[in-house]
Amino acid sequence: MWILGCLRANRLRNNYQLTYLAVFDIFWSLRYERKIEKGVFALPQRRNAIKALRINERRFQRNHKIKNDIRKTVKKFKGLLAEKNQDEARKVLSALYQQFDKAVKSDLFHKNTAARRKSHFSRLLAPPTKTKKS
Repeated sequence: MWILGCLRANRLRNNYQLTYLAVFDIFWSLRYERKIEKGVFALPQRRNAIKALRINERRFQRNHKIKNDIRKTVKKFKGLLAEKNQDEARKVLSALYQQFDKAVKSDLFHKNTAARRKSHFSRLLAPPTKTKKS
């Protein structure tokens, strides 16, 4: 079993700083926050694999927070548009632009994806006027 193997490895290597409980906490959060099935609960054996798992979990948490913030801002923006509150919607739109730019900077979105979404939201705020044909 993977867990027992990890415990043995911890006993054998005194300089191994990552304890069983820390590894178990990582997998506990992976299982319950990310909805991993009960059968898929294998602990990695190697030190680098465990470190990579910790890094992946940290990155997931950070990216998840940024994406949730963007979703909440979009929801707020659309709500203001539904209420026809243009002034507040403009302020929220500028905040949304900043969030998309930061997400692109941290490689969460591709720059074209962010540009497309920003364009979409700006068009929602000010729909194009109809032009007269001559």
